[in-house]
Amino acid sequence: MSSTPSAQPIDPPGPRDLTPEDFNHQMRDNPITFFAGLAKAHGSLVFLPQVNAYVVSDPDLFAHILRDSERGFVKSPRIMEGFRSSFGDGLALMGGEEWKQRRQLYSPLTSQTYRVRSQEALQRIVDETLDEWQSSCGVPLNMTAAMKRYAMRVAVEFLFSVDIGDEASKMVDALDTLHAYCSYLIFDSKAREEIAAGTSAMHDRFTRARAILDGIAQNIIDERAKETAQGGGDLLSMFLSARDPSSGQRMSEREVREELVLLFFQAHDPSGNSLACTVYLLARHPEVIERIRSEFARKIGDRMPSIKDLSKLAYMRQVFDESLRVCPPTYSMSRISVDEVEYRGYRINRDATIFLSQWNLHHHPDLWPQPDVFDPDRFSPEASKARHSCAFIPFGMGPRTCAGAQMVRVESELLIPLLVKRYQPTVSPDFEPYPRGRLFTTWEPDIEVTLQPVRA
Repeated sequence: MSSTPSAQPIDPPGPRDLTPEDFNHQMRDNPITFFAGLAKAHGSLVFLPQVNAYVVSDPDLFAHILRDSERGFVKSPRIMEGFRSSFGDGLALMGGEEWKQRRQLYSPLTSQTYRVRSQEALQRIVDETLDEWQSSCGVPLNMTAAMKRYAMRVAVEFLFSVDIGDEASKMVDALDTLHAYCSYLIFDSKAREEIAAGTSAMHDRFTRARAILDGIAQNIIDERAKETAQGGGDLLSMFLSARDPSSGQRMSEREVREELVLLFFQAHDPSGNSLACTVYLLARHPEVIERIRSEFARKIGDRMPSIKDLSKLAYMRQVFDESLRVCPPTYSMSRISVDEVEYRGYRINRDATIFLSQWNLHHHPDLWPQPDVFDPDRFSPEASKARHSCAFIPFGMGPRTCAGAQMVRVESELLIPLLVKRYQPTVSPDFEPYPRGRLFTTWEPDIEVTLQPVRA
C-alpha cells in the first residue's frame, strides 16, 4: 500500500448511481443489510462516488487502517459530534495525545488483579439475576432488556464499585433514549434540522433522559467524595485522582460525569445485545447447550466458578466467540482518510469516509464457510490455526481496541454456563429477530426467550 501511487490507480467497483439521498435513506433504514448487499454485489472494497465513501470487508485493509496506519485514518468529526451532543465527551471520542493520556487511566481494566477484586460482587450479581428470572419461567422473557440490566449492573460494579440495584432499569430506559437520539443526529439530516430549530419531540425526551443519567453519575461521584479509601483503585478513583501532565489540573466534575455517562452506554448496549443474541442462538441449538453443561460438570462441578476458572471452560469460550462472530456488537466502524491512498491498484480518495464493516468481515464467505451457520467448532484450536489473523475482531483492533473487552468476556462467560445449568432456554419456532444497525448492532424485535427450570 502506498500514499504516493507508482501507477495510475482506478476507483474500486461500486454503484455509480447511488445518490446522497439514497445513501442517507439506506443508512437510516439499516446499514447492516445495506453494507452486506454492497459487498455481495461489488466485492470487499466498494466505492460510493456520489458521497465519497468506501465500504471495506477486506481483512488486510482492516489491518492497515486500524493497526498499521492509524494516523492516516481518523475518526469522523460529524459522527463524533453526534456522540458528544448526546453523551458528552469521553475516551472513545478523543484522539491524539488527549486520547493517549486518558487511555492510560483504563490500563488496570486489563489486569487479572482488577478482575479478581470484582469477583465476589460479580458472582453475587449473577446469582441475583438468575434468581430474578425464576419468576418469569414458562413465559417469554424480554432477554434483550434483561441482559442490558445485567450488563449495566456488572459494569457499574466492576468499574466504579457501586451496586446500582433497581436503578439499572431506569438507566437502561434512559440510555435507550440517548441511543435513538444519537442515531437521529448522525443519520437523519431532517431530524438534525428539527433539533436545531427546537421543534423536535425527540429532543425533549433526550433532555429528560440525559438529566436522569447525569443525576445518577453525579450521585456516584458525590458518594465517592465522602469516602476516605477512594474506591481502592477502581476506575472512578483513577478519574478523580488523575492530573493533566501539562497543567497539573484534575479532571473537572463535568468531565468525570460525561466519562461515566458514555461508559454507561458503551457497557450496557453492546454487551446486553450480545448476551441476548447468545441465549437466542443457544435456544436454537440445544446440542450446544448440552456440551456447555457437560464441560461445566467436568471442569467446575456444582460450585460457583471463580474468574480464574473461566480459562478451564474452553468450549464455552468457543461458543461466545462464535456468537460474537455471528452477531458482532459493533457492525461497522468509520474513519476519514487523511491523504489519498492506493490499495492493490485501487484509489482511496483523500477526505473520504471509510466504513469498516465488521458484520461483513465476520460473514465473509472466503473467511467463514457457511457464514450464517452457528458453529462453535470454528473456534477450536485446530480450526483456528489457518484463519486470517484479522478475520475476527469483535472488539476492534490496533491501539483503539475496546478497553472493556475483558470485562465483557468475564461477565458473559460466567453467566451463560450458569444460566443453562439452571434453565433450558427455548424460543418460538416462528420468532426470527433480525439485525439492525444503529450505533451498535441491535435486534428487532427485542429477543424473547422462554426459560424452563432444569430438573436436577
